[in-house]
Amino acid sequence: MDEDSTHNKIIKEILEYENLDTEFPGLREVVKLLTPALSERPTPTDGLLDRNYKGWVEKVIRNAIKLVEYTPEFKNARAQLDEATREKLDQFLNGKSIAEVLHATKAEDEYYRDAATPIGAPALEHFKKLSERLELVQLDDTQLQAATNVEFHNWGLTVKNTPAKTFVVKTVDEVIKIVTDAKENKQRVRAAGYRHTWGDMFSQDNEVLISMLDIETVTKLPDFASIEKDPDYSGNEFKKIEMKEDLGNPSLAFLTVGAAVTNEDFRRWALTAGKGNSEWTLPINVIMVEITFGGSNAPICHGAGLRSHTLSDLVTEIQYVNAKGEHKSTNFMDPELLKAAAGCFGLLGIVTFITFKVDRMTYALLDPKRIDLLLAIPPPQSYIDDRKLPTDLQNRLDKKYSKDAIQGATKAFIDAAEKNYYAEWFWFPYQDDAFVNCWDNTLDPKDAINYPGRLETFLQWLFNWGGGVLNDTWFFRKFPPKWQATIIGTLAMATMPRNKVKTQLINALHFRRGVQNMRVGDFELNIPIPAKEKSNVPSKSKSHNWELVQQAWWDAIIAMYDDMKHCSARIALEMRVTGDSAIIMAPQYGNTLGTASIEVITSMPAVEDPGKIWPNFKQRLANTWLEYRDADGELLNSRPHLAKEWLGTKAHGQDWVDYLRQNSYEGRIPEFRAALEKIWDREGVPDDLQKMFSNPLFDKLIFAK
Repeated sequence: MDEDSTHNKIIKEILEYENLDTEFPGLREVVKLLTPALSERPTPTDGLLDRNYKGWVEKVIRNAIKLVEYTPEFKNARAQLDEATREKLDQFLNGKSIAEVLHATKAEDEYYRDAATPIGAPALEHFKKLSERLELVQLDDTQLQAATNVEFHNWGLTVKNTPAKTFVVKTVDEVIKIVTDAKENKQRVRAAGYRHTWGDMFSQDNEVLISMLDIETVTKLPDFASIEKDPDYSGNEFKKIEMKEDLGNPSLAFLTVGAAVTNEDFRRWALTAGKGNSEWTLPINVIMVEITFGGSNAPICHGAGLRSHTLSDLVTEIQYVNAKGEHKSTNFMDPELLKAAAGCFGLLGIVTFITFKVDRMTYALLDPKRIDLLLAIPPPQSYIDDRKLPTDLQNRLDKKYSKDAIQGATKAFIDAAEKNYYAEWFWFPYQDDAFVNCWDNTLDPKDAINYPGRLETFLQWLFNWGGGVLNDTWFFRKFPPKWQATIIGTLAMATMPRNKVKTQLINALHFRRGVQNMRVGDFELNIPIPAKEKSNVPSKSKSHNWELVQQAWWDAIIAMYDDMKHCSARIALEMRVTGDSAIIMAPQYGNTLGTASIEVITSMPAVEDPGKIWPNFKQRLANTWLEYRDADGELLNSRPHLAKEWLGTKAHGQDWVDYLRQNSYEGRIPEFRAALEKIWDREGVPDDLQKMFSNPLFDKLIFAK
């Protein structure tokens, strides 16, 4: 094994631990499986996924789950599965392949591919009936389902409160009645979907929460959305999906979705004959399929690719119930107002429907690569010259790579960032390689397949479910932090795609399934990509300063190595490059040369560590990333993704909410507030918006004078 490999050193440390087999029975076998030099790991062959290699991946996942099958946490998690999925899990753990478990055809087994066939039990079989959690509440002449004084928690477990009422809605009329009643009772109203936002954008104690999804779906794990059969949404207006083509432009159409439509709902609809017919797609989106459009659009989420903007930039109309209890909309006929309304954090009212511009279906040319960490995004030459790299990496670079090799790899990185439709990089802690997910697209559908098919989807679902269970067990939490990080990172790297695939663009955007089943912590900063040149140089002559992007990436890696005692970021470092945004409150607003959206992701054992290692690590990264400057020496206007974990972290020693209001969004917040006020005035809404639809975070960020 490479003596300068940090990963190999940690593996050796695990295997040489004196009490390994008595304290951590089964771990030795898993670690050996994950280590090529110690196992008979096959090399993937040409084609989608070689059967022999996939068999090895299945064995790795099986053994990792079996590590904890005797723990109470595993037994409880297994009990949460429906009978059919529990049976599949048991068969898999007892040695059957995924193909055998799912009764796959020979062709499916050979290529790990198939049509978009759901594999789970009937939808909602997995959840308790709503009546077990909800009561019927009478508002005027309508009975609504509601929970009284039930504690709310978000997916990342960073927000907890107890609304007076949590309503589950299916119609616009129900929302109107809830808003009207809340106004009469002087209560605030906020909405939630899958509750993925880490920041406190939700309701609050003694106020009113509207849930666009049933309570069991959004509070219980595992989630079955990616593997269950198509649910029956009859009667639910907020699950509506409609497409209208632009008669003047054959390459453009308009997609209207209810606020409760999930990425998985739309993905299936778009690819289904008689519905979307594989004709149209959103050009960008987040990876997760277990998220509603209301939930991803409100905090201005983004995808990847220098040519891409935010999801909210695609909005042509947003419909909502305002403070008067009226169903209203703001659309492209008022473009300046739409720049506020399209990404307004729910402050205009309860969003009901959103219309997006969509493109003709194209086909992603997936080309996943595992590239030496030192070459995927090479360190800046100054870091190499000044020997700033962690010792293991500096030694490996000295032995393996010349200056010309680093320069060549730097050019390859820049080409990937500038020329690809989609550009994304992952590094799982202490792995020798980075995972590079950069690809282009084509109009040609020839040889395109549905990826991932049902076998790969179920394997991904099992991996994420198993990872969530593993992280919750007392057994895994006894591992030293760097063992935890190395094992999770190696498992993740093993299950990432390996071969070239052509698939529908909407599948490529959501190339990982079942992500919902492993809770994580996530801190993201959006750093403007500055010009190499000073501000007095004409815009047309300016070029991207990619060296600063390399610096941001390597400052995070250096921080993660320095933090090896705690391994506060135990899952991944991820970076996507995106374009700018016209949405007033978007973190990408004004970034004319693009944005480096860089984030660190960690496990719940790190988040919940009593030593506050995760908040401390986030602060260290914020201190570093926020100090970057442009060619004039001015601080870059880097802004957090407002849906991620930034609250509680300081910016330049100041409360970050105050810093955003006074600096990062100094001109934007008054512009945003003025646009909202114009909409309120147009609709004849009195000064109720802050009273009705805000919460303590937005009181301070948006409405504080």
